[in-house]
Amino acid sequence: MSLPFPFPFPTTVEQEILFACWTGYGALFFFFLSQIISPLAPFLKKKASLYRQKNKIRKWAGLTAAWLTLFHSLGLFFTFLRGNQILLIEEPWLNAGLAAAIIFTLLLITSYVPLMRLLKQFWKPLHLLSYLIWFLVGAHLWGAPYAPSWASLSAIIIGSLKILFALKGLRLKSLPTH
Repeated sequence: MSLPFPFPFPTTVEQEILFACWTGYGALFFFFLSQIISPLAPFLKKKASLYRQKNKIRKWAGLTAAWLTLFHSLGLFFTFLRGNQILLIEEPWLNAGLAAAIIFTLLLITSYVPLMRLLKQFWKPLHLLSYLIWFLVGAHLWGAPYAPSWASLSAIIIGSLKILFALKGLRLKSLPTH
């Protein structure tokens, strides 16, 4: 089945694989960049201009990762429309990718200032779901037929480290400061 209108998504299986790889790995790269900015902040203090811009860089990288994830998912959706039926129920790695894409979309929607103001104190805990994305991406890459195993392993390791650092930070903040 072809689409009734021209669309800039891939039209052949080879193009679909390339599109999935480029958008998926692009999303992974920018997501990593958005997550690594905070741990690198103490080292950025020497470069004052970079340090002042760290929140803008982190937000830009996170939004870019979310948009690339959305394109990655839309490419798969249009693959379904063309008749290449891959059932999500039969492929757990697609389920993990879909769950990560849904969370990314939620974080993308809530990253705009009017919604941040509306959510107030609930915005930051909601965005802690980004730690869960690392495990979902790792599971997605683990089962993906064209993904190298180092990519899934690195996503899982980074997710584990992010959670450990977050728990350590929570524990330090909860200690009394007499």
